Amino acid sequence: MTTSTGRADDGADDGAKTSEPKRPWHSLAVALGLAARGRPGWKPPGQMNELEAGYAAHLQGRMDTGNVAWYVYEGITLTLIHGSKGSRGSRYTADFAVMLADGTLELHECKGFSRGQEKSLNKFKQAAAMYPFVFRLVRKRGKIWDYAEPSKSACATY
Repeated sequence: MTTSTGRADDGADDGAKTSEPKRPWHSLAVALGLAARGRPGWKPPGQMNELEAGYAAHLQGRMDTGNVAWYVYEGITLTLIHGSKGSRGSRYTADFAVMLADGTLELHECKGFSRGQEKSLNKFKQAAAMYPFVFRLVRKRGKIWDYAEPSKSACATY
């Protein structure tokens, strides 16, 4: 067998490192027992949960009909509070950045109906008050995707 460089591959391990992607969150999750425990609502960065995967399929359908020009999952992160001396500060990453057919850029946040989401909803509302994007809270009710805009003045939970 030959490799992409044209060299013959004899199967011997020459000590080269594998190209498996690094997942720093995984070792932390295992160390904290979060991966094994299956903490509700927690997922590794870049990996969609069931609700988000369903919404991605919905956005793809809207793209196919021409209502959506483009979308990306966890593609935009906004700084809410700058950190100091090594601290990252506070950040908000939108579930989806969506560009409509007319060029409007919206940030969509998918939420189910579970408790314990106050912190993420407050970050969503804080980002909506600070940045000039259109923010939409997306919830699924049966087979319908429901959109709501956050209140720009209050950081109360929905």
